[in-house]
Amino acid sequence: MNRFIFSGIREFFSAFKKQPLPEDRVVKKAINIVEASGNTDAGIGFHKIKTSTGDLEAVAQLLNQHGTILDSPQFDKLISYLHENEAKAEKRRLFWFQLIISIALFLGLFGLLIYHPNLGENTEKSIFSLIGVIVGFWLK
Repeated sequence: MNRFIFSGIREFFSAFKKQPLPEDRVVKKAINIVEASGNTDAGIGFHKIKTSTGDLEAVAQLLNQHGTILDSPQFDKLISYLHENEAKAEKRRLFWFQLIISIALFLGLFGLLIYHPNLGENTEKSIFSLIGVIVGFWLK
């Protein structure tokens, strides 16, 4: 039961925690090269580097240009790190979108209650239930 309380907030909090770098120095150097490559929008922009053979070869060429040659397990560590980093970036983008939408809806519903005091009992119940849904979404 403890795992399900506040799981939504916990999930988004984990997306903002910095991902630890692998222990291997060569992989760390490769990560720094890919992150600083400059052909990305934000950070590493791994969403552009798909797992097709041609795109992975482009990563290998980028590393070769900088004098870094990885063996297969090291390259797999690099790719998994980049995938996890992009998944966290996607969660962060989703968090901000959901937060803005939730705040806008909450303020709109709360504004209806304040500025229209005689809406009717059923309408007020509906507005309070919608506010409860928003709060419940964040406490899921």
